[in-house]
Amino acid sequence: MYDIIVVGGGPSGCAASRRSAELGLSTLMVDGRIEIGSPLRDYEILSRSGLERMGVEIEKHWMDRSLREIRIFVGEANASIFLDDMEFYSVEMDKFEKHLAALSSEAGADIQIKTEAISPVLNSGSITGVRLRTGQTVRDEKCRAVIFAGGLDSTFMRNMPELVISRGERVARSFQYRVVGNFENRKSIDIYPGGDMRSLYAVIPKEDNIANIVALGLDDDFDPVQSISAFINNTLKISSWGSLQEVSAEINRTGYPEKLGMPGMLLAGDSTGINSGCWAMGVENAYVSGMIAAESLNQMLVSGTFNLITEYEKKIRELSMGTDKRGFMNMIAGLDSKTFRNRLESRSNFHFRGKGNFSDILGSIL
Repeated sequence: MYDIIVVGGGPSGCAASRRSAELGLSTLMVDGRIEIGSPLRDYEILSRSGLERMGVEIEKHWMDRSLREIRIFVGEANASIFLDDMEFYSVEMDKFEKHLAALSSEAGADIQIKTEAISPVLNSGSITGVRLRTGQTVRDEKCRAVIFAGGLDSTFMRNMPELVISRGERVARSFQYRVVGNFENRKSIDIYPGGDMRSLYAVIPKEDNIANIVALGLDDDFDPVQSISAFINNTLKISSWGSLQEVSAEINRTGYPEKLGMPGMLLAGDSTGINSGCWAMGVENAYVSGMIAAESLNQMLVSGTFNLITEYEKKIRELSMGTDKRGFMNMIAGLDSKTFRNRLESRSNFHFRGKGNFSDILGSIL
């Protein structure tokens, strides 16, 4: 019997399993996918401060480029924001997530992929295990406690009526191409708000001739596929380019569970609603929440009581305060394009000191 079963092999699940194993708890992490790191996540951006919070050292095999400048283009006007105390990295997110899983394994956690968590196993109102399905085989795996990091829309959560979840809503539509073309050795994150300020395009360089091109739109009729092709051809004016990879997604303001746990289980990562409406950098928050979940659950197991759930919820809410809750896209949409353009024309260079998210950085020049 395991001490801890972690459901979900994303960043928060990897953090929870790694930290649980480091605390001396026998740990199993299960994930229903055929491969950790797949499907690919949007944007593929991390920050230096985020990696420090995660306790993850930089590895060359998953990092593409260091970025300390953000350029913003509105019509013919543009300006650069230099990050004095921050540093972003464009990364290979699938390789990065495999690296996180490897850190869990090195700490002593067992990992099983292609294993779906169907439902909790309950005894007198407490969770005492997880019902798992691998292929056609279903089994009950007993444990002392569960950390669930598998997302709110999972089968497991639908089998948990005890955790009432409020209704969510879509915030924006998103599409990403990984493009090969002449990007002139860009070394900045370039942001292009649409003319109506209801859409946004971003160029995130990865290698000298490869970049992620992202399109986001707030309106239901926004067609990100057509829009992103037009942006590459007409705005970037790259006449010869090819798409190496496509990622389509929606940014959701997810519903929130009324409780982040119950006797025998804590929620972590996106399952807590911590990254609701977040435009980027959600991986960092998810990972840290997994670490907090493991440490909190260990305290509960040592004390023999789960009356610390309220304290855990407080820590997660404090963590979410640093998330992009104001909404980067909503901040863009609230701007007047002429005023924004005049601001950029009045001064070509800005400096952002300290640490923050994209809303903080944009807000520094308004």
